[in-house]
Amino acid sequence: MLSDVSTEVISTDSVTDLRQEEMVITLLRHYQTMRRQETRLRLATGFMILMGLAAVFFFHYQKRNSASEAGIAAQNEPSAQAQHDARQKKKPSFYLTPDKNQTKNMKPMQWLNHTTTQAVQSIWIPTNGIYFVFLQMSHRIPDTDFCAKMAKKGTYLTASVVRTREAYPEPDTLFISKDSIPCTYPNFRSVYAGHLINLMANDKLEVMVDTSSELIDWFIKKGVVFGGYLINRLKD
Repeated sequence: MLSDVSTEVISTDSVTDLRQEEMVITLLRHYQTMRRQETRLRLATGFMILMGLAAVFFFHYQKRNSASEAGIAAQNEPSAQAQHDARQKKKPSFYLTPDKNQTKNMKPMQWLNHTTTQAVQSIWIPTNGIYFVFLQMSHRIPDTDFCAKMAKKGTYLTASVVRTREAYPEPDTLFISKDSIPCTYPNFRSVYAGHLINLMANDKLEVMVDTSSELIDWFIKKGVVFGGYLINRLKD
């Protein structure tokens, strides 16, 4: 009976050892599998990073190359638009606002030259050409007593742009702007006139106003303006 008991104990211990050994082997295999998966994941991640860096370097190189080629092309072949803009910048133009300190009904009208901050009474034309010349005059009824005072003179608004030349001292009228304003307070009226004119170098343009200075709205922003610009240059 003792031998039977011993045999049973030995058999139980052997089974236990076998199970433990199988568990160890299973764990080792699982660990090896996890290590292989981790290694593959690292390799894949490293490969993706390398591909990303390569793509960034490639696009940066292409962009730099394109910019260099564009710069060389721009230096060797100036665009027609750039040449046109350069010619446009050389065309003379003028834009004057009134001198608010001028004497009432002064003829010709005084203007402010903003490049020199000095009052001028004429515009000097530097070169022969076709110019667009414009004049804008803004008016207002100053107060309720004005209409009674000006009843006999009327409320006509008249201004003219004239030209003077050294060879012809008498002024030549280029165009006239005319309008009228109902004599009621408050009331406002803006008159604009512009024309294409063939002018010669050294011509001088002036503005003659035949309207009472009390009707002129001197202080409205851009309300009174005298200006122009060269459209087409003509040969001397």
